[in-house]
Amino acid sequence: MVEDGGDVSETVITIEEADVEGATISSVTNVPTSVINNADVTFIDDEIEINYDGTITVPDNTDVTATITGVENPDDAGTYELSIEHFDDEGNTVDEIASERYKVGDLNLENRRFWQGQTIYAKDDATQTLELFEVTRDDGGARQILSNDFISQTNFDENSNALINTDNLEGEYALADSGQNPTDGLPTAQTGGGLAPNTASTIDGGDTFTVSVQSLSATFDEEEIETGDNVDLDFESNRNDFDVTITSEQLDSGDLASIFSTDKAVTEDEDDDEIEFTVSGDQIATGDFTDIDPGEYTLDIEVSDTAASTSASINVVEDDDATATIAQGGIATAAKGDIAQFPIELEDTDEARVNIGYNEVGFNLTADIEDGDGDGVVTPQLNLYTLGAYPDPDTTAGFTQSDAINAMQESVDVDDSSDEFDIVNINPNAGPIDDPPLDAAAYDINVTHDGDEIGVGTLQITETSVNDVRTWTAPEEEFGEFDQDEVEELYNAVDEGLITQSDSVAQEDVMVVEFQTTSVFGAIEAEEEAADVDSDDFATAFVNLLNGTSNRASFNFGSANQRLTEEDYEIWIEQSNPDANRNPKVVDFASTNDADAMQVVPDQRNGSLYVLIDTDQAVLERVPTDDYDEYAAGFQTSGSGNAEFDDGETYTANFFISERDRGGSDFVVGDPLSATGDVSVVDKSLSYDTDDTGTIRVDAAADQVISGTTTVAPGTELNLRIRSTGTSPFLESPTAIVQSDGSFNATVDFSDRAPNTTFEATARDFDDDDTETPGVIGDAATAAVGFADQTVEDGTVTVSTATLSEGGFIVIHDSSLLEGNVAGSVIGNSDYLESGENDNVVVELDEEPEEDTTLIAMAHLDTNGNEEYDFPDADGPYTTSAGDAVTDTANITADTGGDMTETEMDTETEMDTETEAPDTETEEPETETTTSSEGPGFTAVLAVLAMLGAALLAARRRS
Repeated sequence: MVEDGGDVSETVITIEEADVEGATISSVTNVPTSVINNADVTFIDDEIEINYDGTITVPDNTDVTATITGVENPDDAGTYELSIEHFDDEGNTVDEIASERYKVGDLNLENRRFWQGQTIYAKDDATQTLELFEVTRDDGGARQILSNDFISQTNFDENSNALINTDNLEGEYALADSGQNPTDGLPTAQTGGGLAPNTASTIDGGDTFTVSVQSLSATFDEEEIETGDNVDLDFESNRNDFDVTITSEQLDSGDLASIFSTDKAVTEDEDDDEIEFTVSGDQIATGDFTDIDPGEYTLDIEVSDTAASTSASINVVEDDDATATIAQGGIATAAKGDIAQFPIELEDTDEARVNIGYNEVGFNLTADIEDGDGDGVVTPQLNLYTLGAYPDPDTTAGFTQSDAINAMQESVDVDDSSDEFDIVNINPNAGPIDDPPLDAAAYDINVTHDGDEIGVGTLQITETSVNDVRTWTAPEEEFGEFDQDEVEELYNAVDEGLITQSDSVAQEDVMVVEFQTTSVFGAIEAEEEAADVDSDDFATAFVNLLNGTSNRASFNFGSANQRLTEEDYEIWIEQSNPDANRNPKVVDFASTNDADAMQVVPDQRNGSLYVLIDTDQAVLERVPTDDYDEYAAGFQTSGSGNAEFDDGETYTANFFISERDRGGSDFVVGDPLSATGDVSVVDKSLSYDTDDTGTIRVDAAADQVISGTTTVAPGTELNLRIRSTGTSPFLESPTAIVQSDGSFNATVDFSDRAPNTTFEATARDFDDDDTETPGVIGDAATAAVGFADQTVEDGTVTVSTATLSEGGFIVIHDSSLLEGNVAGSVIGNSDYLESGENDNVVVELDEEPEEDTTLIAMAHLDTNGNEEYDFPDADGPYTTSAGDAVTDTANITADTGGDMTETEMDTETEMDTETEAPDTETEEPETETTTSSEGPGFTAVLAVLAMLGAALLAARRRS
């Protein structure tokens, strides 16, 4: 209806929340068809704009009906605004209708879930009454509608929309006609007769739908925050997506909008002092309290289309003054060309700005930092080798200051990936530094927050130092066991004895060269990041640094005198004792790395660069001395690799930081710095300990020690082979670990082997011709000890018998031996006793017992043949065939000493007056041995000593 007629040039139709972009106008009444056909019609979002060809005159109170097809109605059922506005050719409103509404029914009620409080629209052109029933189940589980399950009647409105109020519903429901028949075919698909088409809706016969109660809670992540902080408001609901309306007695709609508008699409209603936004996805809304004054606030939250509601409270307090502390006393130290790392401890802020330089040092850098994980620390890492070197924006076409900032971002990092260090500016209006890298000097560090200075410190860049070259060796099997970015693994191997400092390395073992230096770590890090290599592949970065073969364009250094160069560092390992008329061998790092025979582990903290080389797979070249000058390393390119490490050769590892002439400027150092270290290659060999005839001699007993020495690296696990053929063949395969002095020993059980059996000893991975050693099993050493109960006399005890087949000692232990105290329980030992039977062996005690006790006598061998008691370093105990120590125990009465008592004196006097009794012969107590189980504490002693096993016998070697 056009109430106020007039000339109309444009009509705008807005269908709230509909999508009209695919719509068309099929007809318009009371408007000439030619006018509509020639009109310029645009369809955007929910608005249709009709620009007529000229103007049309519409009389007052005239109905103008437009038929529009292809409109996509809103996703949600409900009632929506429909507005129509007419304009003249000057843009003035001729007439408008803004109060009409159109209704949208649900697409299908079948199996749909609705939420208590929503209004359900069901479209139909019928005029009959529909009745709402709660659905129940019969005994078979089938759905049914019973008369007593009636809920209410539902009438269709003037537009044939049936409105179902769900305020008091919860459960499963269905619509039926007045005869209690499920609405078979009702309502049918229809196009509405209102001002705009309604969404088609169908309900099949017997369809049901569910109404559920929406749950809702909302809490802030923190109960208290500071002004300016952000905090998450976490929603929890059994419904995924929904709109919420938020009000607060303490905040108006503008305040609420300022809190949530940075995270949500907020609709503000100033009239009702409320805001509305959609909760979806992770159901989190981030609140920004930057513009909110300190105070306690409660937010009242309601779901827009259901009865669900909740509230959330938060306390906003004054922002404490932020502070920043540069750790390590405020001074960060790093050598020229290395990586500078300095923790910045932040308090009462997660963000700050850092300024470095700005103090007459010709270098200025500004960066924003953020503590991403809230641990209060951000640790920047600055590559002092590349920082400040980039093309000059003033002289380089197409290169801007923004490009310089992006290029230098590659030179900085943080030690925690959740933190940030973003360069804001670098050397503004000054350009790159003249002669990279950054010079040794003191660079001011200034930290600010909101323009206020909150912390200061100093970055002290020191001069380069080259100190020493040391060599180490490691077992062959340890190569490749270390991550190149985990230097702790290497140091753990040193602590475990797997890497040993040595000036010799056996063939096939690992040569470890330690270059003690500074000013190389930034260059290697830059190469590792620039080269197209795996993460933390420092070996390839090391090769590229020496060769100049990496993808240097990614450094964005621009002119040639600002690029990394292989001439800065020269490192090579060269044979120092070549044969006559032969050029020296040199390790080809590139080819060795290609053969997966080299690892590089940088350790800037301790000023060491470790190069690990597998001598079995390393590639060497013979290089004419005329091909390189005193410090050149031109051979560091991949070659044919026609040489290898041989025993008897000596190599010198060289490290050199050169002087580069740049118009009188030096790159890393003023004067060249160098260091060297020597290492010899020895034959991989192993030999067994034998007697003077070259024979390994063991007893037919348990815990027999096979020992020897080898040139392979300490920590190597040896696989020994003890093999016997003949009438009683056997094969034993004990393992042994090489000790720091090159020695090894293994314990073998020969108790089941016949005496005088011969064998051959070899070792896996060694040449049998060099290691094969004969051996023979002899009679086991035997002993027997007799130790009777007695009283200590003059600080001594007497062992009645000691039969020792190989000679040795009798050792007295106190009762703490029973508790496992082996060496500490020794309180006395005899002099050396010859082999055979020894009677009444007197042993002087180091400490006389103060009360009655139990002592243990133990027979010990003289394993090193020096007739001196050296246990526990040598001279282990005699053992039985079961491996138990030979012992006997005795109950000992303490020697109290002192004057006789009065009673004793009286008795003695009386005895003097009586007739002397005839002499009687006192029998000597029988000798006891450990082959029986007699004697107090005997079983416990054996148990203790059995646990010690090889530890007691490790030093035993019979000649």
